Amino acid sequence: MPPTAEYSVTRASYAKGMLAVRCPSKTGLKTRAARLIGDGLKCRWVNREGAYIASPSKVARFERMHADGWDANYVTGALEPPMQPA
Repeated sequence: MPPTAEYSVTRASYAKGMLAVRCPSKTGLKTRAARLIGDGLKCRWVNREGAYIASPSKVARFERMHADGWDANYVTGALEPPMQPA
């Protein structure tokens, strides 16, 4: 689990060999982690799990991109690189 606890990764109960990525939100809006895993990396939401389902390799890519500061656009879902300091 990341130090900020913006998301958690567990084994998926209903998808063999896959991982479940949960991205809780206090406001009801998608968090940066939810936008990145769902819209940017095109993982599917499974209501039964209450999480996005992804392969272990895609979760590793997601964790690396999240740590580097990547995001997905609110409207289009296109990946946005991290902001460079001015």
